[in-house]
Amino acid sequence: MAQTGTAWLLSLGWLAWALLRTSGGDRAFPLVPAVSFTPYVLGLAWIPILTGLLARSWPTTALAVAASVLLVAAVVPRTRRSPAGGADGSLLTVGSLNLLHGRADPGAVRAHAVGLDVLLLQELTEAGLDALLAAGLGADFPHRIVDTEPGTSYGGAVFSRLPATALPAVPGGFRQPRAAVTLPDGSVLIVTSVHLWPPSTSAAHVRQWHADLAALPTPAPLSLLGGDFNATLDHSAFRALLRRGWTDAGATTGRGLVRTWYAGRLVPGLTIDHVLVPRGVAVAGYDVRPVSGSDHRFVTVALRFP
Repeated sequence: MAQTGTAWLLSLGWLAWALLRTSGGDRAFPLVPAVSFTPYVLGLAWIPILTGLLARSWPTTALAVAASVLLVAAVVPRTRRSPAGGADGSLLTVGSLNLLHGRADPGAVRAHAVGLDVLLLQELTEAGLDALLAAGLGADFPHRIVDTEPGTSYGGAVFSRLPATALPAVPGGFRQPRAAVTLPDGSVLIVTSVHLWPPSTSAAHVRQWHADLAALPTPAPLSLLGGDFNATLDHSAFRALLRRGWTDAGATTGRGLVRTWYAGRLVPGLTIDHVLVPRGVAVAGYDVRPVSGSDHRFVTVALRFP
């Protein structure tokens, strides 16, 4: 009898999570941070199924299987490569990194940035900027749009090998600089270094995160958003942003579950750093690598715009 009760408890719990994820009910705290861990819930979905089977409780087993099917439908598509698309423009390589309050090792950052056309940085401090330039990034990226403030560690930057000019920043809880980058064919790409407020600890933080997401621009034909979104594909608000016309580069290449944070071992990793491009842009490559000194990983994409 106790085993049957446990089977009911587990199957209903997994089904409730699956319905939360698929219904888009994750609007408030603490559901917003909780739903981030949906891939782990899927990975443990065998527990309620096995418990139901051992209890010989076919109703609970059926509920657990139904929950698993819903979770598979929500999570697995991001592990499948989408068609590359017909864009045949020049190859553009873009990297993004949250520097962990400027603590990322400057030499490691430069090593990962070799060959990039554009580098997007978050949590940039003035001291961190000086260290990056001293490490040689100034020579690699002669065009830089930097938005920092003395005494804070939430600045941002767009470094570019190609000519670039500053545009008005995107409003939000953190600095989110924008730049107009002139491509070799003379066209102009609008680039935003994104850093959204983390929705992890309070209802107020969730409200700020929603406001930051809403403030992000809709895509122009030549544009991209890259950085620390503090959001995964399991957040309904992030999926709503994608429905405005953006495509997630990681999911497009079948690597939408590759963790970008946390780089250590104390916290289960999540995919919260993204590069978003307009639909129709071909994602020719996607890579994620650890960087000494940062709790985020360095995200690199290779793109072909129409």
